[in-house]
Parts: sequence; structure tokens; C-alpha cells
Amino acid sequence: MFYTTKTVEVNNVTPVLKQDYQKVVFDGTSLDDKGKATGGNAEELLEAAVKFFADKLNGDQDKAVREILNRLTYAYDLDVRNGIRTDLTSGGPEKAIEGAIKKFMQAREKAGKPVSEEFARKKVMALMSEE
Repeated sequence: MFYTTKTVEVNNVTPVLKQDYQKVVFDGTSLDDKGKATGGNAEELLEAAVKFFADKLNGDQDKAVREILNRLTYAYDLDVRNGIRTDLTSGGPEKAIEGAIKKFMQAREKAGKPVSEEFARKKVMALMSEE
């Protein structure tokens, strides 16, 4: 675990607002030359995270572990919900398939060999089912 300085920026106001803060990085002990967290084994990193939260919770390690799991559950749930939200708002795979069919038809038309939507759908679906 280590600390690094990051900046929060609010760009949708004038003037742009900025504030630095100390980010806690739990998945390493330092940054490598590419700016990625590195170092420490899993046991050391987990122990450091538990200690970090226990210090904030009057030294109670049980509460610290529960806090870590609570935050992990929340973050994981946000990721799952984001994926669902993206699928719902983008039309999901069906919309991508329809777009591929239209592009296939346009490409064939530009090549002087137009095809029906039914033919294009069969070809696109066949391409998608290949491994």
C-alpha cells in the first residue's frame, strides 16, 4: 500500500475547478515506470489494507475486513450495473448485429453487387457463429 497525489477536476464550470488529494493505492507498494502499481505479495497487500481500515475503525480488524468487503461489493455491483446500463442504452448485441447487416449491404452496394437484407443477415450471422 502507498499514497500518491491525484487531482480532481471539474471541467463543466468556469473557471475549471481543481483540487489535489492523497490517493491510497492498495494493489502495490510503489509505481513502476509506466505508472502502474507494483510490488508486494498478496498477503502483505491484504494485511496493509486491513490495517489501514482497522486504524480508521479504532483498531477493530473484524470491522475492517467487513468494511473492505462492503466497499468491494459496492464497486463490483457498480461495474455490473454499468454493463447492464450500457447494454440497455446501446441496444445491446441486437443493435450491433443490425448495424453489421446494414454495413454489409452498403459495402456490397458500393461494390456493385447489392444483396437483400435476408441474404446479408444470413452472411453476418454465419460470420458471427464461426470460431
